[in-house]
Amino acid sequence: MVTVSRSARVWSVVGLLAVAVMLSPPLAGQGLTVPPGPTATDPQVRLKWFGQHKAMAHTSPFKDFKWQFLGPTNISGRVTDVAVATPRGKSYTMFVGTATGGVWKTDNEGVTWAPVFDQDVTTAIGDVTIAPSNPGIIWVGTGEANIFRSSNAGAGVFKSADGGQTWRHMGLAGTLTIARIVIHPKQQGDIPYQTVFALSESPMRFGLLYAGTDDGRLHVTKDGGKTWVEITTGLQPKRWMSKAVASAFDEGTVYVAQNGKRDDDVTPYLWKSTEFGATWKSLAANIPIGPINVITEDPTDARILYVGTDVGVYASVDGGVIWNVLGGNLPSTYVHDIVVHRRDKVIVAATHGRGMWVMDAVPIETYKK
Repeated sequence: MVTVSRSARVWSVVGLLAVAVMLSPPLAGQGLTVPPGPTATDPQVRLKWFGQHKAMAHTSPFKDFKWQFLGPTNISGRVTDVAVATPRGKSYTMFVGTATGGVWKTDNEGVTWAPVFDQDVTTAIGDVTIAPSNPGIIWVGTGEANIFRSSNAGAGVFKSADGGQTWRHMGLAGTLTIARIVIHPKQQGDIPYQTVFALSESPMRFGLLYAGTDDGRLHVTKDGGKTWVEITTGLQPKRWMSKAVASAFDEGTVYVAQNGKRDDDVTPYLWKSTEFGATWKSLAANIPIGPINVITEDPTDARILYVGTDVGVYASVDGGVIWNVLGGNLPSTYVHDIVVHRRDKVIVAATHGRGMWVMDAVPIETYKK
């Protein structure tokens, strides 16, 4: 009798998946009619939704829970611009704009730095300018020029009249990138290549896998990749499958997050199916602004869910009926992944440009609903 280890079987499944993806014919020629995708989010609606997010953060029952910064110490991504107060020698103040970590300020020529623009609708910075008539007036253009498809889009121009302590939005919310460049008004965002971007194997059933692609399609296999069935019906058309999670509590349950920021759409798309993807129910509920990058189940309770967006982390203790902002000290940042450590009972959040953060999971797992 030949015994095959589980790890060998998993690699076999991964191999079959790769073959299935490579042999899968392109969408064109299949005779399928794909409905048009939704339009981009109105810039003013995006600002309104972020205002709702900030209001939720102030009233959240989890606002006193604190994230602990894990590192690394080198954060914020690429430096995109530097502004120095003049004349040099009378002031030692400098401002630095970063690709994904907002604006930082130093009053001692770089000995120490502090973030001054890390709690707004976007932290992708293209330009920082100090008014020559008043060094206390700072102008920030959001949206870096060298934008990657994982970076945040800009949200216009911001102004501070008190050296970066407070900021006011000054318009151009739909500009998206401000760094002395010209963007084609129609050909923006990424080109979808039917690339598998989300993959999840059920911890309850070997061979049950979900695969989501960057062109908004989702497939399921129940036989380890031998056959695949598309289960996109009911989901948002043409929106990137950012995460698929097969439940560890129920074999037929799967969660899916979709991301529309590559089409300037920041609507939160979050779905749940209890029928292997045959039907879908939205769990976006009261999450005011997306896009949503990740959803994670708590390993101790199927009702506890965590979501990472481009502005922070949300938690639900009732299966997604109501969401609350998790933590009162996390910067406004793109949360790329969330993992809950079963043994140590900690929540770990990985961000794009602001390092890694950790929080005790026990208060959430024992929260009185």
